[in-house]
Amino acid sequence: MIEYGFTVQDLEYFLLVFVRIASFFFSAPFFSTRNVPRRTKVVIAFAISLMLFRFVLIRSVIVYNTIIGFAILILKEAACGLCIGLAGYLALYIMQHAGSLIDMDIGLAMAQMFDPLNNMNMGFSGMIYQYAFLLIMTGLNLHHNILRTFISSYESIPIGNITFHAESLTNLIIRYVTTAFMTAFQIFLPVFAGMLLLNVVLGTLAKVAPQMNMFVIGVQLKIFVGFGILFIMTNFLSYFADLLYGLIDEMMTSMIASFV
Repeated sequence: MIEYGFTVQDLEYFLLVFVRIASFFFSAPFFSTRNVPRRTKVVIAFAISLMLFRFVLIRSVIVYNTIIGFAILILKEAACGLCIGLAGYLALYIMQHAGSLIDMDIGLAMAQMFDPLNNMNMGFSGMIYQYAFLLIMTGLNLHHNILRTFISSYESIPIGNITFHAESLTNLIIRYVTTAFMTAFQIFLPVFAGMLLLNVVLGTLAKVAPQMNMFVIGVQLKIFVGFGILFIMTNFLSYFADLLYGLIDEMMTSMIASFV
């Protein structure tokens, strides 16, 4: 006969584990996609929490005085999971921002499409890059590595021992934003160079043959040349995915370290 005890302290500990994982699923890349039903996300988060609670984590005593104290612990765990997930989600924002820069340069800034994953309008190139990155992540099982990186946070940040450092978080956010803009411009750089050369050629032709309407010709040429460059850049999608995944791992690790 198998006997298993489940005390009130175990329930409190399990709730704290579940809150951190559920908050991470709400904001992390791949796991936070809106086309997955919320009930499915809750069930997966509950199953992972149960496995961690039963087989992985070493249970410790949670110290609090009143119900308000326990509520504060719940809020800390939720904030920790959200921040770690948002640190990883920044990679998708990089792809969206790079796509918006590309669309603006090749003349497709007004070509907005509805993205069901983010429930918002998005540019053509940004949507292509985002879905390509998610497909590569799924095909290479990189989302498993993201989950492993998050689970390692329980070793660095034990349950109930979260410490917020305002200065460290502020410096980390500033570094995130700077890195995001620099990486997005690196992805946008081939299109920028191609459009710059095309503008030089069109400017030269406008001086040589002023009777030609360069505005009409330039709009069409920019679209054709832009699509040609995007087609060539598909060979570098694996490089971009590797760059962004390394950025995700670095950002999530840095965010975890900021709560220690």
